[in-house]
Amino acid sequence: MSLSLRAELFLARLQPADHPAMPRVWISETAFLDFVKRKFAGFAGFTILSGVGFWRDQQEPVNIVVIYGPTDAAFKRQIATIARDYAREFKQEAVAYSFAPSRFYLTNAPTVEGWEQEPPLAPVEAKAGPTA
Repeated sequence: MSLSLRAELFLARLQPADHPAMPRVWISETAFLDFVKRKFAGFAGFTILSGVGFWRDQQEPVNIVVIYGPTDAAFKRQIATIARDYAREFKQEAVAYSFAPSRFYLTNAPTVEGWEQEPPLAPVEAKAGPTA
């Protein structure tokens, strides 16, 4: 059983307007998905969650990208680079990302290099119920 890393990137969907007095601007779905397709193309799979985040006392919409990878430094560098690229491309003050050790399994899926199939489950023994 191998250990993997669960990475999460917190990508805000608002960016500063061209002028400080103007309200922040929504990052379009097209622009966001274009970024995702360019930056995550080499990964076997990932999940995008929608949520609400808070930064400096301001509420904003956020997408959280969850992706699993190896525990090596190269994977961490890839995620950090994606976070920096998002910050630069969409004028973000900061982009948060995190790593946590995890065990990741695939079930009913074709073999994917580097990932384990779901381990067999131990049979559950039937317990005797109360008797009347």
